[in-house]
Amino acid sequence: MFTDVVFSPLHVSTLASLLATLLELDAYGILNLGSTNCISKYAFGIKLAEVFSFDKNFIKPMGVDNFTFNAKRPKNTSLSTTRKPLLISH
Repeated sequence: MFTDVVFSPLHVSTLASLLATLLELDAYGILNLGSTNCISKYAFGIKLAEVFSFDKNFIKPMGVDNFTFNAKRPKNTSLSTTRKPLLISH
């Protein structure tokens, strides 16, 4: 897994809670939901292995530049969670 690619995963229960709140508020617009911290794909894979008691030795660290993709990929796909005004319909 990539050690140099980061993203901002969000636990599904947190996502469900946020979506329920947004529905109650009748919110609309473009919303970026993500964690306030980012993590590498490799570190995330290690955490998943720990949670599900998988053998972490099967997860091999590598850099994204050492992998061939058909299209170029960004190394930082984390989302900004900076709060902006929430749009509420009337």
